[in-house]
Amino acid sequence: MSDNMETKRINIRMPIHLNEWVNEQAYAHGVSVTAFINMRLAEIKRQDDMTKAMALMTNEKVMKLLEEQKNESN
Repeated sequence: MSDNMETKRINIRMPIHLNEWVNEQAYAHGVSVTAFINMRLAEIKRQDDMTKAMALMTNEKVMKLLEEQKNESN
């Protein structure tokens, strides 16, 4: 994590079996548990952002507006 990035410390409670899995995965990836959790959360956020972008790009109203703007510029 870059030095200029603000961070916030949190406590996470999770079932023991999930904690064991997180620890195993962090070790397998050669990173700390914190780094592994941050990595996975960032991945989930990217997927969520992509889903929202795709929904916007396929929204009929947005598509119609873009088509109208394209026709106006021609």
